Amino acid sequence: MTCAGLYRFRQYHVISTSLKTRLSLAFGGLTIALTALIVAYTSHVATEEVRERVGSNLQEVALQLRDKLELQLRERYFDMATAARMTTVLVETEQFQELTPILDQIKSNFDQYAWIGFVSPSGHVWAATGDMLVGKNVSERPWFQEALKGPFLGDVHKALLLQKLLEPDSEEPLRFIDVALPMKSRRGELLGVLGAHLDLRWVADLGQSLLEPLQSRLQSDLVITSDTGSMIIGPAELQGSAMLERIATEAAASEDFGYTTKTADDGRQYLLGYTQLRDDRFYQSLDWVLMVRKPLDEAFAEAVALRNRILLAGAGVALVFCVLAWLTARRVSRPLLDLANEAEALNEGRLHTPITQRNDFEEVRVLTHGLRRLVVGLINKEKELTALNANLEQRVQGRTAELEAVNRQLRQEMDVRERLYQERRELVDKLEKTANTDALTGVSNRRHFFAAGEQALRRARRHERPLSAMMFDVDHFKSINDSYGHGVGDEALCHLVTLAGKALRDIDLLARIGGEEFVVVLEDADERQAAVAAERLRALVQAEALHSGNLTVSMTISIGVAAMSGDSDGTLEALLARADRALYQAKAEGRNRVVRESEMSRSQGPVQAQDEKKPLG
Repeated sequence: MTCAGLYRFRQYHVISTSLKTRLSLAFGGLTIALTALIVAYTSHVATEEVRERVGSNLQEVALQLRDKLELQLRERYFDMATAARMTTVLVETEQFQELTPILDQIKSNFDQYAWIGFVSPSGHVWAATGDMLVGKNVSERPWFQEALKGPFLGDVHKALLLQKLLEPDSEEPLRFIDVALPMKSRRGELLGVLGAHLDLRWVADLGQSLLEPLQSRLQSDLVITSDTGSMIIGPAELQGSAMLERIATEAAASEDFGYTTKTADDGRQYLLGYTQLRDDRFYQSLDWVLMVRKPLDEAFAEAVALRNRILLAGAGVALVFCVLAWLTARRVSRPLLDLANEAEALNEGRLHTPITQRNDFEEVRVLTHGLRRLVVGLINKEKELTALNANLEQRVQGRTAELEAVNRQLRQEMDVRERLYQERRELVDKLEKTANTDALTGVSNRRHFFAAGEQALRRARRHERPLSAMMFDVDHFKSINDSYGHGVGDEALCHLVTLAGKALRDIDLLARIGGEEFVVVLEDADERQAAVAAERLRALVQAEALHSGNLTVSMTISIGVAAMSGDSDGTLEALLARADRALYQAKAEGRNRVVRESEMSRSQGPVQAQDEKKPLG
């Protein structure tokens, strides 16, 4: 071998050895770099997709729980409001023994009522479910004091006295939510407070029923706190957690729902969906923050597994190509420059650059084939990642559609319940009006008058205030019916009621007790004041005739007035009988006048004889 040949051999050997090393490092570095880029990009995209999907799911679960809890609280308020309307007459007539069966029936309709009771304005329990706490004074309880001002929804508290009655052997303290509202008479006077205690375990059961069908997919925990971060329901290890205080503070300062990532006191990170209870138009709601949490490492498990698989595949491919480059470079020199140029194009990110198949040497052919396989593999991986991203988006859209369907169903259910409540309230109002009013004139009928009159009499005695009554009828009413017909006669009675509404006070009780006979009970008015009102009514009737079509019908009325003092032992029937005698005296003296019973002459023989023929009660 010549010196020039040896030199060329050694030069070729050095070049081959250097090229072999550089090719090995180049191919290995290229493969690792591409794998790292793909892993970094895929990991970032997958992590953000998973965070948004899981966070949205947790947020939607929290919103569903909020809607269900608000619906349940509103139904409990309507339970109390309906019960108050149904039992007002019983309370006004002091029939407290009839209240207990009604309260027991309400409690049986919803298992989580721990106690329902009616409390007098002084704070004494007059009726309650199971007769618990009857006779006890609860005037110092916050729920009673707040309910005197208006409807009240009370936050969680313990009730040791009720626990001794309900679960005396339980070591776990009972905690309750209060629902209370004032009961008022039809005249707006306070009758007492209707209150109920709800067992807090009902809220935990409601949350568990919502989470249970989703646990196989979400694997999450329910946490409920106050607006200051004090835990109400949740895992025991979170009691006193600073993380809950931070989340509650952020939730109160932000919108009413959302999701976030937080680090617990033990250093573990969690993904949380949260929302707050909203106030109702009937009452101020509880200051609760509802949270559904999931450990961050469990939420991102899919993305981490995908990243690890890509890392493992990339490392394997890099190792294979390093070995192939090392073996091929021993026999390949000149064709590798072309391969290096093509590899440089791949390194610049042009994955679709074609690798020319070369057969100069077996090693070159294998290396060329390997590079082609690498490019195809990377392209396939890119397609797989693209398909995975599309699948994740479809799953998110599918879950969003399911949640929207559930929300629509909840809204429809709330609309149906609201409509049923309105229909029931209208029916109750209609029945009460039908039972208590005169069909022709619209004033109180005989039955309602005597019930309301007895209540007025009791109030007068309780407050030692005078009570007066006036009885009046239309003079010669039969001649109006005979001359103009019964239709005009009915119009005359309605006209008389309209004039009475102008002459009397709003608090005076007016009722029709016979054909053309009317009676009025005037509270806090003595005989002189009642006579002034009676004269005002008589003059108004005489002055304002009835105009019906082309007819003008003039009327007069006769009125008898009687009164009793607040300390009198007389009955309502006796008071009305005295007013009736005065009415007959007015008829006897020539009609169209007012006669006070105290100023009647002592000779009442003929008048009394007429009175005996006309029973009152």
